[in-house]
Amino acid sequence: MDYDRMQRPRSNNMRGASSSRGGARRAPQGRNAQAGGPPRWAYVAMIAVPLIGIAILGGVKLTRKAEEPPPAPQVVDPNKQISELTSQVRTLETEFSKLDFRSEGADAKAKLAAYRTRLMKWRDEWDALFKDMHDAKGNLLPEYRGYQAPRNKVNQILSDLNRLSGF
Repeated sequence: MDYDRMQRPRSNNMRGASSSRGGARRAPQGRNAQAGGPPRWAYVAMIAVPLIGIAILGGVKLTRKAEEPPPAPQVVDPNKQISELTSQVRTLETEFSKLDFRSEGADAKAKLAAYRTRLMKWRDEWDALFKDMHDAKGNLLPEYRGYQAPRNKVNQILSDLNRLSGF
């Protein structure tokens, strides 16, 4: 009997394809697993390179200090400052009426000195607002003379304080 010519029973994995040796054809393995397709390292690179790039850029961004824009210059509204200073005149008058001029203690003298300093500070802030609004003689221009009333009140309080406390 010729054993080479005898047909062997076919198994599921052979599917009718036989090789020259009589065995089934195997699926290609190894480097060229898919004929004509990109190699496996290309797939790995397509995933790894963007992830590494993101990690590097994120690290650079975290280590580099964010440049803050320079702060915008504050625009001071003189009308707002004038209204704030004008509203302080009433509180200055009430505080003056509550001062004790009869006591000779160090605590009372310290309160009078602090109050005098506060009045001088108010007057300096007021004068700074109206610094450019004076004529050659040092008088307020006619259109700004209405603003002199709050300063006159503070001047009167300061004069009374100096007179009653004995400087």
